[in-house]
Amino acid sequence: MTARQGEYYNPDLSLTEIAAIIRADLKKKFPAYRFSVDSRKKREITISLLEYPVELTNKTLIASYFLMMEDDFLFYDVRHGTFRYKRDITPTETERLIDDLYQYAGLYVRITKYDTWLNPEILDVLMSIQKQLDAYNRKGEVYSDVLFHDCINIGEVNPRSRDQYAQFVPRTPTGRRVSLWRINQ
Repeated sequence: MTARQGEYYNPDLSLTEIAAIIRADLKKKFPAYRFSVDSRKKREITISLLEYPVELTNKTLIASYFLMMEDDFLFYDVRHGTFRYKRDITPTETERLIDDLYQYAGLYVRITKYDTWLNPEILDVLMSIQKQLDAYNRKGEVYSDVLFHDCINIGEVNPRSRDQYAQFVPRTPTGRRVSLWRINQ
């Protein structure tokens, strides 16, 4: 089987050029959102959502997501600093975990279409970005047979300094910031 090539795949484009094209497209398509587009890692483009104009998630969405997961669902427990299986969680811990997931939702790595704990509007934006990345990529049968790997995050993880959590910033549809005092009126 041959590799699948995206609609805009061009082997002559460098990763930096592809990242620049995607960055410009994101500013045009989603002016109310702010992203970081990073192509400094070898063969990887990372897109991080930094600012969003609508609610990122809520405890109801997180609870629905958590409760629908199979018992062998493995997740990272922030308070214990370790990965745990859902089957090992008591009902009391479930409430605490939902609170923790809500509190730390602004820093989340590798978003996929299965992350239904997100506001559907934000998930649609992030999946649209995934389609755009795929359009410039080539993917073969094996993990290493790609032009580049991609990663879509919420917030920006920085091992050398402080992590940057994504944050709610009210904006108009054209991308202009809305004063907080206008929202509260």
